[in-house]
Amino acid sequence: MLKDFVKTEDESKNALLGTIFADGSIQKERHTSSKKTSYRLSTYIEITHTSKNLDYLKEVKALFETINGVICKITEHHKRTENKTYSLYRLTTNSTVYFKELRDNIYDDKRIKKFPSVYIDKFTDLSLLLLYLDDGTLRVRYYEGSSKIREKRVSFCLDSFTLEELEYFRKYLKDKYNIDSHIYRHSKNLPLNRGFRIWLNTLNTEKFMKIIDKFYDSVPSMQYKFTKYYSL
Repeated sequence: MLKDFVKTEDESKNALLGTIFADGSIQKERHTSSKKTSYRLSTYIEITHTSKNLDYLKEVKALFETINGVICKITEHHKRTENKTYSLYRLTTNSTVYFKELRDNIYDDKRIKKFPSVYIDKFTDLSLLLLYLDDGTLRVRYYEGSSKIREKRVSFCLDSFTLEELEYFRKYLKDKYNIDSHIYRHSKNLPLNRGFRIWLNTLNTEKFMKIIDKFYDSVPSMQYKFTKYYSL
């Protein structure tokens, strides 16, 4: 289990930054009266995944519950489109002072999530894994007519963060792990300093995989995001 890789509450908090800056959102608790809707001071974290990744959500739940006073629940709900109904699972924590402090520090006045360097500096191997499993992709390309891999490429789909924030994250990868990375503009529909993604070439993808390979057996539904999956 992923929680077996943490020994202290601080290690758990630092690890979970990976999912908080990816699929996680920190919500203010709403209180509705007959006249208006107001927001309490308390806040909670909410994360949603599809049914195929329920095992991953359970692992994240177990990690959250290593933090003193944190209780989580996972509930099923459904998303309907014109052609299909999807089964989704939502993890919701209780409200804590710690989550309020996080929200105050990582959301601006327009409720846009930031990626502050002070939190990037707290990232661990497990933080990196969670960020990648939430918002990362792996592309594996083979030589034509062969099962031999020609290219491996990891991308981090962090489009909503600013270019300056992503540049600091690139610096973190280089300084801590000697991983070189590149940035390209993915979406032109966002403001000029947003819409960028980070990607790693084959050599640096291999460096990245060496960091996270120890977590391979922890979340079976996410094993397709490891290059080891394609060579077994």
